[in-house]
Amino acid sequence: MRVIDITKTASSNSTFDLIITRDINFLMFDFSDLSLFKKEIPELYQASGIYLLLGDNDLYIGQSQHLGRRLSQHQHNENKNWITRAIMFTNKEYLIGKDMLNYIEHFLIEHFKHTERKLRNSDTGQKTSIFIQNKIKSDNILYAFFDVMDFFQIDLMQTSGDFSLSLKNSFRQKEITFNEEIYPITSKGGLDLYKEVLKKMYKIDPDFVKNRRINTKPSCNFTLGSKPSVMLNGTILSEEFQLDNDIFYIYNDLSDSSFYNIVAKLIDDFEKLSP
Repeated sequence: MRVIDITKTASSNSTFDLIITRDINFLMFDFSDLSLFKKEIPELYQASGIYLLLGDNDLYIGQSQHLGRRLSQHQHNENKNWITRAIMFTNKEYLIGKDMLNYIEHFLIEHFKHTERKLRNSDTGQKTSIFIQNKIKSDNILYAFFDVMDFFQIDLMQTSGDFSLSLKNSFRQKEITFNEEIYPITSKGGLDLYKEVLKKMYKIDPDFVKNRRINTKPSCNFTLGSKPSVMLNGTILSEEFQLDNDIFYIYNDLSDSSFYNIVAKLIDDFEKLSP
């Protein structure tokens, strides 16, 4: 069973999605409501942590030892008028050291480089040395961040849409066609369909499937990984999937509807690359 403590704070003008877990404080809000955020959640406004700035097609990842002040600078930057939403997170103490900020920021930039979004970062962040104890703490913060993203299916691979804490819309197609074969979605579960299509793609173009595998655990944003996806409480969120001699781990904690959308997008990408 997955347990995440959720608190929502609201004002008459806006609602902030504030998620509090054992390891992190996670906030998502409309960027235009930054001043209200300062008033209603001052401890998080003044915290050190990581932030993600979102637009229709854009993503920027940053860090700051004073999140509110840094976001305010972005808000007053004319070149940042594409920002519509912001995500920010910090640890339970509202204080993350500089070496840990560097480590987490660099990891996220590398992680999200391959989405459809235009990554606005000019580099991959600061790579600095980090003590093993702080690396473990940083990894725990990252695991908690991805747990929240996965639990609420906040999908940063998509380039537009509603970033509210709700499940994705139901898949509306009645069938999916790939390589002249028709798959009625009502007769096959989403995960099973995903596996079947991956097998066929692998036979045609193994490199296409291999390039979809990230070099870490899979998540709802990147469903093929090289390592098992396991929550801190031991819950397993992936399963091993073998294609010839290649081992993949598929993130399996998604609805059928979500998998149908993933398969449809995968086929679209595959056909665009096919001669």
